[in-house]
Formats: sequence, C-alpha cells, structure tokens
Amino acid sequence: MAKLGVVIVCTMLLVAGANASCYFAKMKCEPGPFYGEIPGASTKCYDCTCMSSGKSVSCCFNVPIPVGYNHKKCVRTLDEDACTYKVVKRRNPRRECPVNAWSG
Repeated sequence: MAKLGVVIVCTMLLVAGANASCYFAKMKCEPGPFYGEIPGASTKCYDCTCMSSGKSVSCCFNVPIPVGYNHKKCVRTLDEDACTYKVVKRRNPRRECPVNAWSG
C-alpha cells in the first residue's frame, strides 16, 4: 500500500511540473529567492530563484491556469497586477464564466 502512495504522489508531481512554464537566465546573483530584474525578461507573476552556483536564475510561472470552462463562449485573461486569471464571456466581458478545473 505504501508503494501505491509513492506512485500516486510522484505522478501528481510530474503532472504539476508538466504544467509549469519556466525559464533560466545566466547572470550573477546571490543564491536563494530572487526578486530583482532580469534584462529582456519579465519576472511578473513568476517565482524566481538564484541557483546555488550564483551564476543563473530560474523563474517559473506561478499562476493557476483555468482549463475547465466553455472555450467557445468564454475567454481567459491574465490580470498581471493581481497575477490571476479571469474567465469572462466573449460577447459580454463584464460577465464571468464558471470554471470547473484549474491547472498549474
């Protein structure tokens, strides 16, 4: 039974990791959380970490993405100030659409 639990946890981690969007930038930095600017790249809505070598930064998008909604009648938009997605009606963007599933 314990082996099954390990398999389930590993599968969940792989699925979650597959939905993450990450990038790396070569630059000098202090190892640990990174809150600075990266020339030519956005850090808005990303979690960034300076690698232990102090020579590169890894940034991964940290906003859950709506996937379970009516794609024909609704559209998702990213609010970069709040780092959240809204799903709204295509014909009436003031009305929100229900979301049944999120990814990320």
